[in-house]
Amino acid sequence: MGEVFVSAGNYEEGFKCYDKALEIDPDYTTTLYNKGNAFAKLGKYEEALACYNKAIECEPAYIDVWNSKGELLKKMGAIEDGEKCFSEAMRQKILNW
Repeated sequence: MGEVFVSAGNYEEGFKCYDKALEIDPDYTTTLYNKGNAFAKLGKYEEALACYNKAIECEPAYIDVWNSKGELLKKMGAIEDGEKCFSEAMRQKILNW
């Protein structure tokens, strides 16, 4: 439901859904990823980064999170760190092929 609300531009309700899902399962990586993406869209980069980091902590092979974290770090001016994330995404893809 969070994605439906966010897609419609209703971030407040979207975040409520994400938070409810994370109350049930704090390590639900898809929700952490989606919540991070929503924060990134709003320009709340630190909050997005925290969600991505938690998702990676829970599921280190989650390639989409590595890519999104890389994009975010580039936007934040941390180009080298962003490139490291892209490299990790490629490494995970090869490992899980």
